Amino acid sequence: MTVTCENPTDTVSAALQRLRDVTRALYRSQEGMRCIAYERREIVRDLHSRGMTYTAIADAIGMAPQTVWQMARGAEEAGR
Repeated sequence: MTVTCENPTDTVSAALQRLRDVTRALYRSQEGMRCIAYERREIVRDLHSRGMTYTAIADAIGMAPQTVWQMARGAEEAGR
C-alpha cells in the first residue's frame, strides 16, 4: 500500500491565506451593508416625515409595517 502525503505546511499556509482573504472580504461587505442599511433607514424616516405611513412604505418595499417602523426607530436612535 502506498501512502501519499501532502506537505502540511503548504496546505495549512494556503488555507490560512484563504481564511485571511475571506475574512477581509467579509469585513468589507459588512461595511457596505451597514452603509446601505443606514441609507435605507434614513429614506424610511424621510418618507414618514413627509406624511407617508409605515404601512404604505412597507407595501412599497414588500416588508411588514412593524419592520419598517423598527427601521425608522433605529434611524432616530442613530441620530441621537
